[in-house]
Amino acid sequence: MTSLRVLRAICLVIVLLTDLSSARRVRNSSRFRLRSPPTATEKNSPRVTMLSLRRFGGWLKEHKSTFLTPLAIGAATATAISVSLYMLQDSLIYLSRRYGSADENAVAAFNGQMEKIGRPPVEPLSFTVPSVGAQRSFWIPPATSVPCASTSSSSSGIGEKETRGRVSVWILQGGNAMVALDWLAFLPYLLQRPSIEVQDEVPKEATGFLLVDYPSYGDCEGTPSPATCGETAETALLTLLEGLKEGNGSLGGVSEVELNFFGHSIGSASVRLDGGS
Repeated sequence: MTSLRVLRAICLVIVLLTDLSSARRVRNSSRFRLRSPPTATEKNSPRVTMLSLRRFGGWLKEHKSTFLTPLAIGAATATAISVSLYMLQDSLIYLSRRYGSADENAVAAFNGQMEKIGRPPVEPLSFTVPSVGAQRSFWIPPATSVPCASTSSSSSGIGEKETRGRVSVWILQGGNAMVALDWLAFLPYLLQRPSIEVQDEVPKEATGFLLVDYPSYGDCEGTPSPATCGETAETALLTLLEGLKEGNGSLGGVSEVELNFFGHSIGSASVRLDGGS
C-alpha cells in the first residue's frame, strides 16, 4: 500500500508541474497575454489606435487576393464605363442620317399633293452658321397671306395705309433619328383637315412650315449638340424672317409673323431653347 501511495504522489506532482509550465507559456504569449482592463486614457491613446490599424493592415495584406483585387477591378471597370459613356454621349443620342433618293421621291410626291390644294412647293433654305458650317432647312410657304394694315409715311409726310401680309409660321424639329423631310408624311393630313374658325387666328392657307435639320443630319455639316442644334434652328428662323420681310418669294412683303414651335422627342428640348431665345 505504501508503494502505491508513493507512486500516486509522484504522478500528481508530474501533472502539476506540467500544468504550471503550460500556464506560464500561455501567460508569456503575445497573443494570449493576460492584461488588466485598459484605463480610459489607454482606450483613447494613439498606441491603441495604431495597434488596431496594424492588425487591420495585416488582415488586408493576408486577404488582398480575395478582397482588394476584385474591388480594384470593379472600380476600374465602372470608371472606364463612365468615361466612355461621357465621351460617346452625343453619338448615343444623335442618330444622324443623310438624304438619299427616297427623300427626293418624298419631296416630289409632297409637291404633287400641294399643287392639288393650291399651295407652293417645298423651298430649300440654305444658310451658314459660323461655328457649325453650312446648313440646309426646308420652307413650305403658305398659299396666301392675311392682309393687315400698317401705317407708313409718304414723301409728303402724310400718313397713308399700306397693305402688307400677315402669316403664321410653324417651326418643326424632329426626334434624334428624324430628318426634316420626315415631316412631309405628316403635313398633308394637317393641311387638309377642316379648319376651326377662331377669332384672330391665321387660317391654314396663310400658314407655312419651317422644317429644321440638326447639324450632320440631311444635307447639313457640323456636329450635333444642344448648343449647335439651338444655334442652327435660331439662324434658320432669322434667315426665313429676313426673307419674308424683304418680300422674297410669291408672298410679297410680310409685316406680321405669328410664330409657333412644335418638337418631337429631343426636338421638344430644342424647341424650348429656341422659343426662349
